Amino acid sequence: SYARHFAIGDGSGATAVDLVHDVLGSATGTVGGCVTVGGAPAPGARVAVGRASGGQIRGLTTHFNTGADGCFSGSIQPGEYGAAAWRRRTPFENGASQPPTRTITVAAGAETVVDFALPAPARLEVTVRDAGGDPMPARITLVGFDPSPEPSLTTATPIGTTSTWLFRDAGDDRLDFGVADFEYAGADGRAVFDVKPGTYHVVVSRGAEYSIHGSRVTLASGETRAVDARLARVLDTRGYVSSDFHVHGIDSTDSRTGLEKRALQYAGEGIENVVMTEHNGRTDLNPTIRALGLEQDLFATIGEEITSWEYGH
Repeated sequence: SYARHFAIGDGSGATAVDLVHDVLGSATGTVGGCVTVGGAPAPGARVAVGRASGGQIRGLTTHFNTGADGCFSGSIQPGEYGAAAWRRRTPFENGASQPPTRTITVAAGAETVVDFALPAPARLEVTVRDAGGDPMPARITLVGFDPSPEPSLTTATPIGTTSTWLFRDAGDDRLDFGVADFEYAGADGRAVFDVKPGTYHVVVSRGAEYSIHGSRVTLASGETRAVDARLARVLDTRGYVSSDFHVHGIDSTDSRTGLEKRALQYAGEGIENVVMTEHNGRTDLNPTIRALGLEQDLFATIGEEITSWEYGH
């Protein structure tokens, strides 16, 4: 006979960790707290807890996603750990270049509370219109230095046959100049989203058939800036249909991209026909396209990627 334990989680690793502790009957304490952004609760923030040294987490022990109230809680075995918080498009605590790590001590049967206060991000409001003044979907790309890159765990790689090791820490790397963030405007030609404070070149585009708009913006914490962009068609493609014939969405095991995001992406890139080819499944993206008001810009064809995981595709 076999016993199986089943749990439904919130997308964080903490659910699995809690389940393991319950199954094994491990002695544990509780670690929890809240994350705020600009003083307000921050749902969807990530909190990592693990072995720490040199001010960084070196090995992940558990991981939380904050709830609607910005708080988190879960079990952890007794010991000393490091804890750090991160939220997309939000600066690290105190404007640091890497997430500051708090040292916490957890005792069996006790609760350890650790709170994080992240600075307020800036906000960008982008409006995109065509040459005639009508709204249009588009891609908005922020080019510049990422002041608060998503943290990663340290990795170690042996070099040759010697005992020398190369340690690459996310916090030690130079922040490369490049694409710092991106977003898509929908059928109404608008995109409103948080931005980490800094100076960026805002590039608004819609694939190879349209012109691009570029402007430089400097954003401070809590500030809102507006960007108005006009794009003109520069390539005559009458008689042709721009298509992508192999696209996965949330219904494939190897994709985490939801259907709304897929529709916005392809409309914003100027693709006119997207062929959804899920692994061993069929997805009709057209209801989502119509719900987003993008039916004049994008059509979807149903396809399928027949997959035998043992022998390939």
